[in-house]
Amino acid sequence: DHESEGGFGTSAAIGKEWWIGRTGQWGLGIALTGSYYQAPLKVDGIKSTYRGHTAGVAFSTTFN
Repeated sequence: DHESEGGFGTSAAIGKEWWIGRTGQWGLGIALTGSYYQAPLKVDGIKSTYRGHTAGVAFSTTFN
């Protein structure tokens, strides 16, 4: 039996985009992303905290 209450979570990203092409209508970008989360958890009557994190890379294209 598992029970969880509301917890805390956050995420962030930092990156850069470059305008490319003769007229600068296109953009290509890259970013590093990350998140962290935690929530109180109860498993078979034992209290604990569920925690985790993620990390990743994101790519983007823009047409303006």
